[in-house]
Amino acid sequence: MVEEEMEMVEEMEMVEMEMVEEEMEEEEMEMVEEEMEMVEEEEEEMVKEEEEEEEMVKEEEEERVGRLRQWTGLSAG
Repeated sequence: MVEEEMEMVEEMEMVEMEMVEEEMEEEEMEMVEEEMEMVEEEEEEMVKEEEEEEEMVKEEEEERVGRLRQWTGLSAG
């Protein structure tokens, strides 16, 4: 009788440990997913910043070319 109870308790403990282990694995997976999302968002933000910077450089170059044309037009005239 006592032996059967001990076996049942051991089985219950094993099941409980398995459940806890599964729960920990799920939590770890969730953390990994969240981390991947954060990295993805950071990458998107970096790409966006790079694009904005490229646009600013392009505009600055266009301004310089415009001034150069104006200046060369004035000095040629």
